[in-house]
Amino acid sequence: MAESTPGMSFSSIERRLDTLCQKVDQLSVMSSTIDQLQESIKYMNTCFEDFKYQVKGLVEENKNLRQKLEETDRQLKHKDNEIEDLQQYSRRNNLEIHGIPEEREENTDDIVIKVAEAVGVPLSVSEIDISHRLSKKKDQTTPHYCTLYQKKCTKQNIQSKETSTQQENIRPGIQCYGPGQGNNRIYING
Repeated sequence: MAESTPGMSFSSIERRLDTLCQKVDQLSVMSSTIDQLQESIKYMNTCFEDFKYQVKGLVEENKNLRQKLEETDRQLKHKDNEIEDLQQYSRRNNLEIHGIPEEREENTDDIVIKVAEAVGVPLSVSEIDISHRLSKKKDQTTPHYCTLYQKKCTKQNIQSKETSTQQENIRPGIQCYGPGQGNNRIYING
C-alpha cells in the first residue's frame, strides 16, 4: 500500500502534479518561443551585419563620388575660364559705342564711321568686319553698338583718340552730330 504523507491527500498531490505538469508544458512552450526568438535575433543580426556592410560600401561609394564631383567641378571651372579667355580673345577687336539714339533703317557702319571721324580716326567700311546694335537691357533707353574691326590696331587707334578727346574736354564722351539728332555724348568701351 502506498504511504501517505501526513496532511496531504492523494488528490492534493494529484492537483500539485497537474499544476507542475502545466508549468512544465508552459516552460516547454516558453523554451520553444525562446528558441524562435533566438533564431529571429540571429537573423536580425545577420541582416544588421549585411546592412552595415552595405552602408560601409555606400559610404565609400559616396566618398568616391564626392571626389569625382570635386574633380569635375575643378575641371568645369577650368573650362569656364578657358571659355571666358577664348570669348575675351574673340572680342579683342570689338568696341562698344554707347549713347547713339536709334533711328529707323539706320546704317550701323555709317554711324561707326561718323563716330571714328568724330575722334579723328579716318575709317572705311572695309575696316569694319561687322557692326550692329546689341540687345537692349532693361535699364537702357537705347541699345549699344558692337563693332568688330578687321584689325586690332583700328580698335586701339579709336580707343586712344577717344581717351585723349575725353582728357581735353571737361565732360567725358565725344560730341557727335548725327542725322536728325541733337548734340549727343557718345562713349566708347573696349
